[in-house]
Amino acid sequence: MGFNFFNIDQNKHLGSFTRRRLLVTASAVALFPLIKLNAKTLLKTNKNIAFQTYGEGDLTLVFVHGWSCDSSYWSEQLDFFSQNYHVVTIDLGGHGASNVMRTDYTIESFGDDVLSVLDQLDSENIILVGHSMGGPVAVDAASKLGDRVKAVIGIDTLKNVGAEPMSLDAARNAWVPFKDDFKNSIASFVLNSFFIETSSPLLVNRVLSDMASADPKIALSAGAGLLSYNTPRAVRKIANIPLTLINAPEDPTKIEVLEQVHGNHNVIIIPETGHFVMMEKPVQFNATLHDEIERLIAK
Repeated sequence: MGFNFFNIDQNKHLGSFTRRRLLVTASAVALFPLIKLNAKTLLKTNKNIAFQTYGEGDLTLVFVHGWSCDSSYWSEQLDFFSQNYHVVTIDLGGHGASNVMRTDYTIESFGDDVLSVLDQLDSENIILVGHSMGGPVAVDAASKLGDRVKAVIGIDTLKNVGAEPMSLDAARNAWVPFKDDFKNSIASFVLNSFFIETSSPLLVNRVLSDMASADPKIALSAGAGLLSYNTPRAVRKIANIPLTLINAPEDPTKIEVLEQVHGNHNVIIIPETGHFVMMEKPVQFNATLHDEIERLIAK
């Protein structure tokens, strides 16, 4: 999630993050049902990383979810993009159906998860699409996949690619306030962080339910891994791979910093959306992403 946790400046404490407050309570959103995509047959790598494939095509489009989410967050994209591309969705280690136990859940380990899936599929012509924390994961995977990757597309992520990483100890300490009462702390964080006033209560309930019910050990470790990840160095390592950001307007993308770190980039803003751009405005998002993919592969 961009923390920049969801696009927080990595040099700030989590508790300092505020975004426009959504006037809705946990008890109110609980009235809305939780809806997820009906799963098709899951495949797994020899490292127990779960993934699914859809459609066929010369281009492999890989969707990478964010912190405390899973591959079903891309459900609005599957039918649309599988008509023209080979689509792959992945549950990162410790998320969804990937029951992987680790000492630390780092961005590098998640990048290895993506690599293991694409190695098993023997994919060559790849565009990685990562939402939130999935943005740095896609960058990390791209650095390992090399010229097999044609582009990296981040979704509401990488808004300040010049932000220096925290030390691992400092990153872990940033999450200490969430430890004692994880569910309620995360619920408050979600309600006050990721949405705008027009966000669907159904979507709010979906995200709130998923994040508040996440395994605290995995969630806090992954959050610390994100805050301590050296994003500037990682983005520079993929300087030869086109980088596109499709972001929400909240927490403006620091384009001047991006220009210094990665010269081959494009930034697109989808207005009037919160953090979960692909779920809040799926029709507009799908059209925007499709047009950008076509621009990238035509170069």
